[in-house]
Amino acid sequence: MTKNSSSSSEVVVIGGGFAGLTTAMTLSQYQPRPPILLIEPRQKFEFLPLLYEVLSREIQPWEVSPGYNSLLSETGVSWLRDQVVKINTSSQTIVTAKGVTLIYK
Repeated sequence: MTKNSSSSSEVVVIGGGFAGLTTAMTLSQYQPRPPILLIEPRQKFEFLPLLYEVLSREIQPWEVSPGYNSLLSETGVSWLRDQVVKINTSSQTIVTAKGVTLIYK
């Protein structure tokens, strides 16, 4: 399966950890907002530094592990639940584990 970028200015962020999620959410505040795609295989963001507070019942599990759907719902960031397996800088393509090929510029 091949997905061509909808725009030459599309931003693809690989990985939804602290850096990737923060980058995608910050870029979503730019005006005009570029199309942004976050590629992350996990369903939920896990904030491990607060895990001990869940165990001590000071906070709820959803506060430490919110889903990417809820985190990105109002941001305009698209989320592809997949994992990048190859980046080809010569052909400017990204290939995912599910066989999706993204073309970037």
